[in-house]
Formats: sequence, C-alpha cells, structure tokens
Amino acid sequence: MLDCDMYCNDSTSARQAMCFHLDHKLSPKLAFVQFPQRFYNISVNDIYDGAMRFIWTKWKGFNGIRGPILSGSGLYIKREALYGTHKFEQVYYEPSRPCFLGATPINLGEVLVQNTRWFMGLSQVALSKFSPLVYGSLRMSILQSMIYAELAYYAIYFLPVYILAIVLPLCLLRDIPLYPEVSSPFFLVFPFLFLSSQLKNMHELLILGHSIKTWSNEQRMWMIKSLTCYFFAALNTSMEKIGLIKASFVPTNKVMDDEGAKLYQMGKYNFQAPTPFMVPLCTLYILNLASFVIGLGRILQNGKTNEMLMQSFVPLFGILLNFPLLEGMVLRKDKGRVSTSVSLISAVISSIVLAYAAIC
Repeated sequence: MLDCDMYCNDSTSARQAMCFHLDHKLSPKLAFVQFPQRFYNISVNDIYDGAMRFIWTKWKGFNGIRGPILSGSGLYIKREALYGTHKFEQVYYEPSRPCFLGATPINLGEVLVQNTRWFMGLSQVALSKFSPLVYGSLRMSILQSMIYAELAYYAIYFLPVYILAIVLPLCLLRDIPLYPEVSSPFFLVFPFLFLSSQLKNMHELLILGHSIKTWSNEQRMWMIKSLTCYFFAALNTSMEKIGLIKASFVPTNKVMDDEGAKLYQMGKYNFQAPTPFMVPLCTLYILNLASFVIGLGRILQNGKTNEMLMQSFVPLFGILLNFPLLEGMVLRKDKGRVSTSVSLISAVISSIVLAYAAIC
C-alpha cells in the first residue's frame, strides 16, 4: 500500500515483509508490516521536521505492544485484515536501506495544512465510538489503549502551549508571580524538569548523529504545530461533532516553485502560509516579546528578580527559539517573508491585548 507520491526504493521490500507474513508463529495473527516513510527531498537542515523522527521513534516502541497503527503508506497488508474480523497484530520494520521514498512538503503552509488534516483525523477517532479509551480498552491491553489514546488525543497539546504563550507573559507584564521564588526549595523542581527533558532530547539526537540545530528545528516546529495545526484540528473536529461544519479533505500540494525550493535549501522558512495560521503565531510572538521587554524592565527596576526569574525565562525561551519568525516580520525582504498584512493584524491584536492587560 503506497501513497500516490511515493515509490518503492528496494525491490526486495516484498520479500522482507514476507519474512514476517510467512512466519508460522506470527502469520496467523499478523495484519500488516509497516515500513517507515522516508523522503528524497529533505534538505540537510530539515527546517520543517519533514523526517517526522518523533513518529518513527514511537513506532519502534509499538512493536512491544502488538505493533503500530496503520500509517497510510509503505506497508504490506493482509487482505483479511481489511475486513476487521480478528484481533490482529502489526509489525514495524526499519531496514537500513529505505524501502519506500516519497516527497514531503517543503513550505510552511503545506506542512501546516497537512498536519492539520492528519490530527483532525486522529481527533475524529478520539471523539467517535472507536475512541481508544472506550472501544479500545475493551479489546486491548490498558497499556496499548493508553498509547493509542495519546495519539488520538494528541491535538489537545494546544491547550498547555496556549496557556504558556498567553498567561505567563501577561502575568509577567502585571508582576503576578506564578512560580516559587528562587530562594524557595521548590523552585529547583521547575528548572530541573525543563532542563532534564530538553537535555534528554538533545542526547537522543546527538547519539543518533544529529546536531543541536536538529533539536531547535524540531522544538520550533512542535511549538508552531501546537499553536496552529493542533488548535485548528481540535476546533474543527469539535465543530463537526456538533454539526456546525462538515468534514472535508484538503490535499497537500507538494509542487514547489524555484524560489520557494531555494529558500528551503538555504534553511529559510517560507512564511507565505494561510493567514489563519500566521496571525496567531505572529500575535503571540509580539505579545511575548513586548511582555518580556516591559516585564524585565520592571523586574530590574523593582528588584523582583527573586520572584520573577523563572517566569521571565519561559517567554525568553520562546522568543529565542522562534527568532526566525521575528526575522520574517522585520528583517527579511524576500518572497518568504511574513506578509505585511499579517504583521499589521498581529501587531494590532497584540497591542489591544497588552493595553487591556495594562489597565485591568
């Protein structure tokens, strides 16, 4: 089973899959053999996280609990499995040579459209009668049900990210402490959790031969997707569930003009994405930047470093990590810059929010 934009890169892939399908112990309960999706058009920088490393890392772990979910492409499936009449298991197999290759979107707009579609589909499963927490818990182990549920409900990650992107900077602006003081013994818990998680992620990337730049690109794209794809996926699914909209399918356009391809190869983001995606990103960036500058000035002036240090660090982390967005709004003049209309709309919205926060 292949997507129309993928092709077989190894003629022995069928034979490799048959090694599992013909295994006398595994075959009676095997539904399909899933290969990873690999892409021939990913640049060295991979600024859009097109390799989707975080997905295939999960899929390896799935092998220990009856295998991964069907990934839509790059698999050899048994016909009986399509009927859904038995409790099948799956296998994820990752040979050294990619068995299937395809094209991945190389501009921000198409990446966000594609991921919104994917996570809307997962959210539809989460809110259906086939939810892994309800339907799945009766037919599989608790561990497998929980892991499948993590995928199905993945879009709700937008909630904590929006809270961090809005509540923290506004409280920083108003001198409202949300974290323990530096002198408190409980303060160390927060930097420990943050640093340990990030250092663990960096360590995994480094031992796999990647760089710190890969870490920053993956972190940046996760934030961008959380504020756009996950939010709209959850919103659209909820609206569809109550009958306000109808489900639709928007195909991904993977054709790229020469200038857009050049930007991608240079490691520059193409911010010519749909306005509904760009306005929240730019608005929240301006909001955090302004709150940090104003809030830091007040902290230094009033001597509240002990109370507000951690709270000022979180917006700063987001500002530095997403600096390419500021470049797109202010510094860049090429085709991939943030459009003037998006920058103006975002500036107006963030100014209104800041003014309201200042007078309340």
